[in-house]
Amino acid sequence: LARIDNTLSFDSSWDKKTGFRTRQILAVPIMYENRVMMGIIQLLNKKTGDQFTAADESNVAEVAKTLATALHTLQRLTWRRPGKFDYLRIQDLITDYDLNNAITDARTQQTDVESMLVTKYRIRKEDIGVALSMFYKCQFIEFSEKITVPPELLANVKVDYLRKNYWVPLARRGKTVEVLIDNPHDVQKVDNVKRLFAGHEVRFFVGLRHDILQFIDFHSGDSAETGSIASMLGELAEEAPVDEAEEGAAGEVDFNDSAVARIAP
Repeated sequence: LARIDNTLSFDSSWDKKTGFRTRQILAVPIMYENRVMMGIIQLLNKKTGDQFTAADESNVAEVAKTLATALHTLQRLTWRRPGKFDYLRIQDLITDYDLNNAITDARTQQTDVESMLVTKYRIRKEDIGVALSMFYKCQFIEFSEKITVPPELLANVKVDYLRKNYWVPLARRGKTVEVLIDNPHDVQKVDNVKRLFAGHEVRFFVGLRHDILQFIDFHSGDSAETGSIASMLGELAEEAPVDEAEEGAAGEVDFNDSAVARIAP
């Protein structure tokens, strides 16, 4: 100990209390990625009475490395509330450091985190889709020209409103309307959608904002100029701000407003 620091000395109080005599100590730090201290492995007195060898040190260091990874994973699962990108982190597709930077970059550039992950951090859209599907507990859908949106679902909806709020109706199956949305947990936005399709059940799917805009542009036709019930509501909507936990909170809408009251079934 003196070779490391003159102020270091062995604390014999534990030996005095227990009657155990410490002759040897092999201590190895539990370090995650050689930068985060998570604990120490300490071995006392080799059973054979011999000194700890370099091989012993190497073996304990390997155990410490494995233990650090396990403890780090456990911390991520137990210390954090569920996040949209837990799947990416758990699968080691992105580090916490890069994810935090992506969130900061998205806020700075006024875009969504998913787009930043795809363009800057080269995360596959398919992997982001799995993460979103697991978090929102609904199916992920990406843009495809093979998905044909019935024209009547868009005929009475103002395109600007859809673009600002990042959702688009995809299909009607009996009494159910299927809607692709960027944030199925956004209560205000979800309620607005359900009001627009009053009398129908609404099934939500999650998608990337870029893909939602592609659907809108691909299928909108002349609906951008159509005056409608949805248009009146669209005039009251505000574009959602970027948020690191759940992007896309809908703009405030006062349902006591006369323009909105006329939408009621």
